[in-house]
Amino acid sequence: MQKIKNKKLRFLILFPLDILLTLLGILYYKFFKKNHNIFYQSMVRLFCITGGKSNKYINLLTSNKDKLNIEQNNIHNDKIENIVKKIHDNGYFVYDDFLSSDECDDILSFCINSELNIRPNDLKNWSDKIEKTYFNQDNVKAVMYEMPKNKVLFKKNLSDIIFNSEILLICEKYFNGKPIFDHSSLSISTSYSDKPDKKAAQLFHFDLDRPKWLKFLIYVSDVDNHNGPHAFVEGTHKDKGINSYILANGYDRTPDEIVSKYYKDKIKNFIKKKGTLIIEDTRGLHKGTVLKSGFRCLLNIQFNSSNYGTKIEKQEIKAEYVDNKIYSQNKYTYQNLIIK
Repeated sequence: MQKIKNKKLRFLILFPLDILLTLLGILYYKFFKKNHNIFYQSMVRLFCITGGKSNKYINLLTSNKDKLNIEQNNIHNDKIENIVKKIHDNGYFVYDDFLSSDECDDILSFCINSELNIRPNDLKNWSDKIEKTYFNQDNVKAVMYEMPKNKVLFKKNLSDIIFNSEILLICEKYFNGKPIFDHSSLSISTSYSDKPDKKAAQLFHFDLDRPKWLKFLIYVSDVDNHNGPHAFVEGTHKDKGINSYILANGYDRTPDEIVSKYYKDKIKNFIKKKGTLIIEDTRGLHKGTVLKSGFRCLLNIQFNSSNYGTKIEKQEIKAEYVDNKIYSQNKYTYQNLIIK
C-alpha cells in the first residue's frame, strides 16, 4: 500500500514536467520520425495520473486524419459502424468464424513445424539469450512459444489479414484517422506452469505502447475453460475506466483478487472456437488465463493511430504476399513493413 502511495505522489510531482516532456516528445517525433524512452515514460505517467485522458490529446497531435484509399463495394458500412460502436461501448467485439477451420489448421501446422522462440519466464530476463525449439505437445518446455517476428508474415494467409479492407475500415473509424500497421505475432501458450506468468501476460494489465490502437486476436485453436481463454474487463478502455488504485501502481501487472474486487461482474472470458476474431482496445485491463491442460494458439495483429510511443520496430513481409493495390495506395498505413 505504501509503495503505491509513493508511486502516486511521484506521478503528481512529475506531472508538470511530464506535460513539457510529452510536448517535446511530440515535436521530436514529428521532426525525426523517432521516439525516445524519456518521452514515452512521460506518456505512461500522464496516462496513470489522468486516467487515460492525456492520450486523447497526444493522439490528436500525432495522428493522421486523412482517409484510407480502398474500394468499399462489397463492404457493409452498417456492419462496420456496429462493430466500432460496440468497441467504443464495451472495449471489444467478437467476430465469429472470421477464419475457417481449414485456415486455422494450416496456420497451426505452420507454427508447429517452425522453430519457435521460448519466451523468458518470470525467473529469466528479457535480455537473456533466446532459446529456440520446436513445439511438442507431449514434451512442453515453456509457458509460451513464439514465432520469430520476421517469420509471421512469411505465410500468405497470415499476411492477407493485414490487407483486409474490413479490418482497415474498422481501424479508420475507431481512430477517426488513417491507421498504421504496428506488428503481428503468433504464439502457443501451454500448461507448463499452474501459476500465472507475468512475461506470458497471464496477470491483468493494460497495454500502452501508443496513444491509441486496436488489437485483432484470432484463436487459431479451440479455446475452452481449460486451455487459457483470453479475459477482458469490460469498460476499462474508457477514460477513468481503470480504478485509480490500480493506476497508482503504474504500468504493472495487477493480481486477480484486486481486479475482481473492483470489476467482479465486468470480467469477460472468451471461450470460443478456432477462427474467432476478438477485436479489442487493450488499453483496457486484460490477460491470458493460466492453462490447466492442452495448449492455445493465438494470432495477434495490431494497428495504431500513430507511431508515437515506444521504439518503432519494423516487420518483414515477403514481396509476393503484399497486396500491391492496397499497399501502393496506402503506404502511410504500411510504413512499418519491410518488403523482402
